[in-house]
Amino acid sequence: MKTKLFLANAFIVSAALFAFATPTFASSISSQMDIGATGADVTTLQTFLAEDTTIYPEGLVTGYFGPLTSAAVARWQTANGIDPVGRVGPITLAALNAAMGDAPGSEVAPSSGISVNPVISSAKVSTTANTATFSWNTNEQTNSFVLYSTVTPFLFANASKVLSTNGLSTVATATITGLTPNTTYYFSLQSSDTSGNAIWTVEQPFTTPNN
Repeated sequence: MKTKLFLANAFIVSAALFAFATPTFASSISSQMDIGATGADVTTLQTFLAEDTTIYPEGLVTGYFGPLTSAAVARWQTANGIDPVGRVGPITLAALNAAMGDAPGSEVAPSSGISVNPVISSAKVSTTANTATFSWNTNEQTNSFVLYSTVTPFLFANASKVLSTNGLSTVATATITGLTPNTTYYFSLQSSDTSGNAIWTVEQPFTTPNN
């Protein structure tokens, strides 16, 4: 069995140890965007749009503002009474930030400006040729699961999902079975509290060993 530890704020690749950052869903977007834009604001936009499959059915969170993201922005603009130009200008930017103030995973404590998203820590995965067992902690009771796929980026709406066996808890444990030996998979951890605030990690790989 191979065990990989995930430590906060770093990504280290080695034979048995690597780590990943634990990002939160930002509460606002700071810049205007058009096709070709990249970066954290695009990721935040895509994550927000992907919550509604009628707006962004592809659900790709890539950090790149391409044609699919532009089409999703245009649908969101139409749904919100904004000229559907497919780019984020000043009017759309203000409307998005207002809407995201009510979005799961982007909420803040009233008048404090402090995020109330759960926080993931002490995450690790142990692999065999056919299984991967994930465990992580949260700073409050959450319901948690692992999304995974053999492709990246994957669609959150269509990815395989395994729920934590611990239910509502500050400790999450989930085991994926039926994996193929010597294969690279991509995963994202997600935890949501009872108020609907959510946090998820960026997609990261793990590789099953040979039999």
